[in-house]
Amino acid sequence: MESTVNQDKTEVGKLSLSRISLSERTRGTNRLFTITPNKTETDINGNISSKTVTAEEWKAISGEINKINLDEISSYKSPTTKRYSDAALASVMVIEKDGKTYTSEEFDAGNPPQELKNLYQSFQTAAGIKKGGK
Repeated sequence: MESTVNQDKTEVGKLSLSRISLSERTRGTNRLFTITPNKTETDINGNISSKTVTAEEWKAISGEINKINLDEISSYKSPTTKRYSDAALASVMVIEKDGKTYTSEEFDAGNPPQELKNLYQSFQTAAGIKKGGK
């Protein structure tokens, strides 16, 4: 199947970004934020809620993902280690694109690897995550 590329660099007629999630956890707290093209689902300690994702939010996330070498995402190093002593939530980003799953190294919530910083910020905006929690 031949694919074409739109001006916003999204491909038509081919698999593309289907889901991105952010898991944040520590003792006593489990948070999972999942964004798909249509909605954001938030699960905080078993309390699940959802909201609609705007086309602009999805486009911002997709654009940031297109700037990342997904094959290297698991090698991006966290700049801090506060999660080792429960001083920060341990976070992991998982990206599902083109039928493959890409998982980041664990990092402190609020302080992702430099390579993921812009994606992390776009994700937080779309998911409605505020500093210090939802």
